[in-house]
Order: sequence, then C-alpha cells, then structure tokens
Amino acid sequence: MNSFVRRGNDLVAGATAIYSWDWSDLMTDLEDSLSGSSWAVEGGITQVSHDRDGDETAIKVEADSAGEARAINTVTTAGGLVFLGTLCITVRPV
Repeated sequence: MNSFVRRGNDLVAGATAIYSWDWSDLMTDLEDSLSGSSWAVEGGITQVSHDRDGDETAIKVEADSAGEARAINTVTTAGGLVFLGTLCITVRPV
C-alpha cells in the first residue's frame, strides 16, 4: 500500500469545506483507474458527504473544534492496488 500526504489545509471551526484529491496522473502512469473510494476522518472534523467522479475523489467536512484533523482517503484501483491519501487540516478557532 502506498501513502501520500497533503498539508496546508486550513478551516475555521464551524465552517464546512470540500476537499478533493485528483488521482488521475497516478492512474495514467499506472495505466489503471479507480474502482472504489472511502474516507475516514480524525480530530475535530465531521464527514458530511463524499463523492467520486472517475479518478477524482472528494469529501465535504464540517469543522467542529480547533486543532489538528485528518481526512484519509483509501482508494482501490481496478488492478487491485490500494493507496492512501491523507489531508492534514488545521482547524482554527472562530
């Protein structure tokens, strides 16, 4: 399983935001495509919804409390590979 991390995402407590992860370059390099996607959240955020369109995934989150949070995207390819994408989110107080 391969893992990727993206930092620098800020959100104010009480706000909602949509974050996306574009896997298309990797899928092109691998000559593969996404067949599944799931999200998990940790820290002071709540998952509102999630979606996948082709090789791009997205999550809508609501910030509950200030601190560090993560949204973790687990994707599976048609070829059976699994990748993790972690979005590190800093939730700022109001």
